[in-house]
Amino acid sequence: MGTVLLSVMLIVCAGGAAFAETDVPNQPMNFQAVANQQTHTITFTWTDTSGIEDGFWLQRRVRNLDGTWPAWHPAAMTQIANANETRFVVKPGLFWPEGLTEFRLAAAKLPLFSSWTRSVKVWVLYIRPQSAHQVQIAPGDVPGTLTILWANNAREQPAYTDGIFIQRRLMGLHGDWGPWRKAAIVPPDADEYTDTPPQQGWYQYRLRPYNRVGPGNWAPIHNFTALAANQAPNAPSDVTASFAGVVTQQMVGPDRIRVSWQDRAWTEEKFEIQRRMRQGGWLAWQAVTTIGRNKQRWVDTTVGEATYQYRIRAKNFWGESEWVESPTVSTGGGGGVPATTPQPPSDFVAQLVEDPADTPGTGPYNVQLNWTDNATDEAGFVLQRRAMNADGSWAEWSNDHTLSWLGMNVQQYLDWMVEPSRWYHYRLRAYNRAGPSVWQQVRIYVPAHPLPTEKPAAPDNFTIRPVPGFPEFALRWRDNSDNEAGFVVQRRKQTGVEVWSGWETVGHTYRNRRDLQDNPPMQGHYQYRVRAFNAAGPSNWARNVTAWLLYGNPPYAPQDTSAGINASGNVLFTWLRASECEEGFLVQRRQYAAGAWSPWQTMEKRPAFTEQYTDVTVQPGGDYQYRVRAFNRYGASNWAPRVRITVPAIGGAALCAVSVTQVNGQAVSVVYRLAAAADVTVEVRNIAGRMVKTIPCGTASAGINTATWNLRNSAGATVPAGTYLCTVTARSEDGTQASAVRTVSLRR
Repeated sequence: MGTVLLSVMLIVCAGGAAFAETDVPNQPMNFQAVANQQTHTITFTWTDTSGIEDGFWLQRRVRNLDGTWPAWHPAAMTQIANANETRFVVKPGLFWPEGLTEFRLAAAKLPLFSSWTRSVKVWVLYIRPQSAHQVQIAPGDVPGTLTILWANNAREQPAYTDGIFIQRRLMGLHGDWGPWRKAAIVPPDADEYTDTPPQQGWYQYRLRPYNRVGPGNWAPIHNFTALAANQAPNAPSDVTASFAGVVTQQMVGPDRIRVSWQDRAWTEEKFEIQRRMRQGGWLAWQAVTTIGRNKQRWVDTTVGEATYQYRIRAKNFWGESEWVESPTVSTGGGGGVPATTPQPPSDFVAQLVEDPADTPGTGPYNVQLNWTDNATDEAGFVLQRRAMNADGSWAEWSNDHTLSWLGMNVQQYLDWMVEPSRWYHYRLRAYNRAGPSVWQQVRIYVPAHPLPTEKPAAPDNFTIRPVPGFPEFALRWRDNSDNEAGFVVQRRKQTGVEVWSGWETVGHTYRNRRDLQDNPPMQGHYQYRVRAFNAAGPSNWARNVTAWLLYGNPPYAPQDTSAGINASGNVLFTWLRASECEEGFLVQRRQYAAGAWSPWQTMEKRPAFTEQYTDVTVQPGGDYQYRVRAFNRYGASNWAPRVRITVPAIGGAALCAVSVTQVNGQAVSVVYRLAAAADVTVEVRNIAGRMVKTIPCGTASAGINTATWNLRNSAGATVPAGTYLCTVTARSEDGTQASAVRTVSLRR
């Protein structure tokens, strides 16, 4: 192609021939480009203002990695249309690099070109971005911060990614994880982020990239756990050491010492345990073990016949707590095994006491346990605890429920690691080397505040909005009560016109909480409701709120379009939805008359989830075409395949109306209307025109009649899914005949 010269009054070619200004085509107008990320196509449209051109040429350039744009280059020009054309659809394929691409258009009457149109920018993307890998988490340089590092695939393929979602969750009191919360959105080329969590504790992080096609996969969370703290952990308390020759359920075994304590920190990484032995005087302290966070007991199996003392401290990245020592404990001393097991404790009771420390993450109460020690020969007590599950069930008792091993003569225990608004079940027994006593049990409910006698007031001002850059909703409401235990939020998804799925609970919050973020599993139209609750019961639901969750892309085109005549003689145009993100459908029609098609006319905008349109404006004998496409706020789909139908004329054998529909996947119903009695036959053929089955209907009376096809061929075999042609033929007594052909798509 020769050199392109623009915006000149006279253009002279190499051969010396001159061209007047009137030989240069006019610039096209209204140039637009729309990308469909599902079909990976770009549709270009424009208005032809010239009439003398012999084609249209497109030029493109792709944004550089540093955000700058290269110069326009003649090598990036392509002829995309011939004279008088105003639309071009291209599937770029991998020969077009991905990224933000700028296009402009010119009309050409070679070797002359019009001036270029205003340029348009479109993202050329084919796939969702790849997930990050090699994720690492470490304490940040500033106390209380965490730094997340990852290998970023976006640096190798920068056009794939628009940004990266980062989420975190906090470990609860009992080692369970809370809900995922948004931490940040970072640029696509980032490979680290320093986070300042809202409180100290153990956190997990996950991250995934996203682009206009949608989000990528979450990077695995395995081992992505780190501690956010700005100081050394609190020291443990209530350290005890008790001697017994038992650790099993049968309470039989060699000499050993059980060490128990109360974990008073959220932020420890481990516990260090040291031991010393008395031989005349005390020997030096020696390290015996290190165990992980959240532990509250340990068994020393390396003891001999002597007197021992233990001390424990918590430790994390920022330092160690002070040491806390246990009472002294002596091993058997040759006394042998007691003759009987110890007497069980009695008067085992649980009561609520105020938490003077106002421990973060807990309610205003601790649980104080008291009992009477009825034995004189016990080695100690075993205390276990379990919490009621969310569905009201209890887990089976196991050794994992052991809360503490307590020494002899102990008659009380303070449990401060309890969560508000939850039932707890405790059991206690004494033991010695002969075995354990029977269990004593007690249950207690831990409220968030003093138990109410009235239900809470319902929340209001319930609002919903999409979170920018995240596939999730931010829900907020006003708390109108001062006695709620918390709030429950439920969600349901629209599945059809005024049809919704069942409500499902997506979150519980503590008292005074006024917001929640929810990440639905897919695009769609969702409805939410919220109410408060306490021990007296739930409030009324707040007014429901609804919103669309969209990933920023237009919907897919509808499928399986078909048209038929219903019993009223009107055209029933149907289709199948292909997306979860359409906000409506646009239906258009045109008519064939006098040897030409009329322009397309918009008949109606149908709401989301609809799959049919009834045209009551058709005329008998009219020849029509229909088409439909889905749309949302981000654009419209391609047009679905158009369908053509002729409305039967009334008279003669008078086959006035025919409709064919599949019923519950088991049969096809053929409904037809006659103006007069006639002999009727229904013939079913496959899409290639081969006969599948003939259904003789006999003489049918005037009015509406029905025939049924059982989806079997003339040999009695079940036919496969696909498109079939149903021909209804009516023959009147005077020999006149009328036929109508309808298509039906069978789904299995």
